[in-house]
Amino acid sequence: MAADAFEIHIDGVLTNPTSTTPTSTFSIFTYTSTNTVIDSLDSNIFLTATEGSLQSSSLTPQSTVVGGSTSLDIRFRPTHAIPAGGTIRVSFPKWNPSATSP
Repeated sequence: MAADAFEIHIDGVLTNPTSTTPTSTFSIFTYTSTNTVIDSLDSNIFLTATEGSLQSSSLTPQSTVVGGSTSLDIRFRPTHAIPAGGTIRVSFPKWNPSATSP
């Protein structure tokens, strides 16, 4: 006969991972009152954090003259703090389809 499902809540004692890389596997065991294992699972139980999205962002060119050179101001507010040693990557599209460089 199958047992009832159990749910355990652990509040306020864990810190989520600092990246979206899955954690090492968790282990779950159930025991009898004499410490004999009844059930166990110790593989493929992972916690994977999800990335946040930017709370706000803007891209402002210094000049909007067609064919002219410009500088860009890029501003954004991340949902999560960027840790020391972390990086910011901005990918630019090709501005002009007929240009030979971005």
